[in-house]
Amino acid sequence: MKKIFLTFMVFVPLVLVAQTERIHEFSRFRYGVEIGLESFAGDKVDIPQIRENQSSNYYPDYYDDMYYCGYMYDRYNYTHFFVGFKPEYSLNHFFVASAGLRLSFNNSFMNSDRNYFLWKVAESGQMTNYVRVTNLTQNNFYIGLPMDIKIFTYKRDVRFQHYFKAGFVFNTLVASATKVNFQNPAMEKPYSDQIAKQLKKPSFFSAQTFVGMGFKI
Repeated sequence: MKKIFLTFMVFVPLVLVAQTERIHEFSRFRYGVEIGLESFAGDKVDIPQIRENQSSNYYPDYYDDMYYCGYMYDRYNYTHFFVGFKPEYSLNHFFVASAGLRLSFNNSFMNSDRNYFLWKVAESGQMTNYVRVTNLTQNNFYIGLPMDIKIFTYKRDVRFQHYFKAGFVFNTLVASATKVNFQNPAMEKPYSDQIAKQLKKPSFFSAQTFVGMGFKI
């Protein structure tokens, strides 16, 4: 019994030490999940079917409400939401490479500074027909391949880790839906599909590069 007890007293500490060393062993491969959003700004795409006042210095009271169509701004902003699975591999204590799969979504819209703008639906000779459009919205869904590399400023055995990163994302369009909202709902059935077809389709493939900094706890 005494021998068993002594063996137990020697063996258990050795097992605990081995487990402790294993816990603190440098792990090269880690699983990761990413969720976020990105904000973009750009120039408005000129659409010949839209009738608008070309100057921002206008006086609405001097225009007939049945004819005046407002001003379309030259700049626009939209937000890109994403969620994905992104494993990472540590090359050493300072460099980490990661790649994964990302699902993303963005919503873009077009409207006027008034409650509608005019869209040309037909033209023949001296006759031109317009409909009042409240706004246009387009929802786009992508599958992307994000890849980046992080550079840590300290060894990765500390709890607070500051890093710099650079990378790129390849996105492929998988679905797109356009919604046309009319001031007069009766115009939706005869003209909604026609206006949607006149819009330029989003790019099937897109890519972006980025640089940034952050921290990890």
